[in-house]
Amino acid sequence: MDEQRCALVEDHVHLVDHVVAQVAPTLPGHLDRGELLSAGRLGLTEAAERYDAGTGVPFGEFAIHRIRGAILDVARSFDPLPARVR
Repeated sequence: MDEQRCALVEDHVHLVDHVVAQVAPTLPGHLDRGELLSAGRLGLTEAAERYDAGTGVPFGEFAIHRIRGAILDVARSFDPLPARVR
């Protein structure tokens, strides 16, 4: 990852804590907050890699969707029931 993308991650790492704080209360209690934070950080890193400034969308808005998606993916992976049952 180049310096510009590293700077995006460093400048926006607070978004991970924000999204986890929003999403965690809606998830089952057995999910480890550390797992959610790790997933969110991976989502932020992926967002920095995929971000295209030419779209006009601010990075923070773009990243929040990626972070939330990564967290929900991890939550789903720990769910013993398939999605069609829910």
